[in-house]
Amino acid sequence: MRPDPRWGNPATRSAAEASTVPPVGAGGEAVVAMEGVGLRYGNGPEILQDVSFTLPGRSFHFLTGPSGAGKSSLLSLMYLARTPSRGRLSMFGRDLALVPRQTYPALRRSIGVVFQDFRLLDHLSALDNVALPLRVAGVGEGEIRRHVPELLAWVGLADHLDARPSVLSGGQKQRVAIARAVINRPQLLLADEPTGNVDDRIAVRLLHLFAELNKLGTTVVIATHNESVVRTFRFPRLHLEQGRLTRLPPLADAGPAGGVPPGGAGPVPQMAPQGGANTSPDTAPRSGANVSPDAAPRSGANASPDAAPRGGANASPDAAPRSGAAWRRALRRDPT
Repeated sequence: MRPDPRWGNPATRSAAEASTVPPVGAGGEAVVAMEGVGLRYGNGPEILQDVSFTLPGRSFHFLTGPSGAGKSSLLSLMYLARTPSRGRLSMFGRDLALVPRQTYPALRRSIGVVFQDFRLLDHLSALDNVALPLRVAGVGEGEIRRHVPELLAWVGLADHLDARPSVLSGGQKQRVAIARAVINRPQLLLADEPTGNVDDRIAVRLLHLFAELNKLGTTVVIATHNESVVRTFRFPRLHLEQGRLTRLPPLADAGPAGGVPPGGAGPVPQMAPQGGANTSPDTAPRSGANVSPDAAPRSGANASPDAAPRGGANASPDAAPRSGAAWRRALRRDPT
């Protein structure tokens, strides 16, 4: 397998593919922009109605709302699993209505996704599930053995590196899925109820990880029902109610808006430098407005890595990946 150019071999990508996605902030474009977007499944009612918003690069938002409001559907549009029934959706400054579908894999390489149902590969250990994005990117085993165990230890799974998903609890699987999504520091991170299966202490710890990732430049959207987390980490909210979206300020609390609260999370672990990699084992993402929300996504380890939603990529081919030392300096800051 040839290494990803952002790991030191620029000859492995064509100029056309390399230029597909601009770097964050290039030209001032938003990472995500929706204008009058609607989404329906088949001939049913609209799940999303007239959704309009922009996500600036390096922003952090909670996505809130009652069950059934359309949060997962909105996230699916942002990780390119579905297309809107109407309206305009732009990703990384590109109007998707004008982007050939064959360029979607390059866009997906800039997106990390934490799914509610985890989507781990059952035949791989926790370590190998998290290492999958790095291996797809062509990262050496030495780097993998350096970064992955540290991240898994930080999320409380140091004793489960070789465990397969079948013997892990729901909360443990969730932490493996989160580690896989963030290991390559994606340009956009989308997390669907990432704290739904963990206790409050672990939830706060994981939010520290997301917040630190955001400080390093990743745009973050977290769908959650956990009001305690929303109050503690005072970031702006995108609130969905009956398919309609409203932008809301952070919930009132004692700390400063957008601030990271004090606590005992400890230093955030070192993660790998940026690289293009598949963050999810989903190898044939669902697309099209008429896909049923209950349809099982196709998956499998033997599918082409270009077919999957990808994460952990700095889309600019000219952006030098952070060295290990730089990552350690940045991520070893105690977020508490």
